[in-house]
Amino acid sequence: MGNFARSNCTFRVWYTVNVARKDASSEDLEAAQKLSDPHYRLTHLYHIRTKMAGYEGQTVLFEPNRVQRKIYQAIEDNNRVIILKPRKLGTSTATILYLLDKAMYSENQMCRTIAHRKQTVQELFNDIARFAFDRVPSVLRPEEKYTTRAELAFKGTGSKYSIDVEARGMTPTYLHFSEI
Repeated sequence: MGNFARSNCTFRVWYTVNVARKDASSEDLEAAQKLSDPHYRLTHLYHIRTKMAGYEGQTVLFEPNRVQRKIYQAIEDNNRVIILKPRKLGTSTATILYLLDKAMYSENQMCRTIAHRKQTVQELFNDIARFAFDRVPSVLRPEEKYTTRAELAFKGTGSKYSIDVEARGMTPTYLHFSEI
C-alpha cells in the first residue's frame, strides 16, 4: 500500500508533550515523524476485537487485510468510493478506524458513519470506535472535548467522529454508509 496523503495531519498533542521541547531526543523526533503518517498510525495504534476463527473476541493490533488496504487507497485517491462487496470483509472496521483517525489527528474534520438501525449505531461505536480509541496510549490520544453514546469530539483538532442513522444538521467531511 502506498503512503496516504499527509495533508491536514496534525499531531499537536503528542508533538507538544514530547517533541516541542528543546531537549527532544532523536528517538522522539523519529517517533513524531512516524506518527505523522496516517498509514503508520492505522497499522500501529489501533486495536480491535477479532472475529477470526480460533481467536474470536481477542484484542489484537489492527492489521489491514488486502481489501481494507485497497479501500484506504481508494479513499485517498477518489472523492467518492462506492463498495459493493460481500459481508464480513472488515470494510466497516477499516472505514470506522480511518474516520476515527482523521477526527483524532486532522483539523476540522466532521466524520460520520451512517448505520441502518439504531441498535447498530451502539454496536459499531462501542465495539469498534470506542474500543480502538480507549486502547490508544494516553499520551498519543487527543483530549476529548466531549463524548456521547455515539460521538467523540476532540479539543485539539476541533474534529469529531460520530455514528448515527442520519446526518441531518451537519455537513460531514467524510461520510460512511454502513449496510445501507
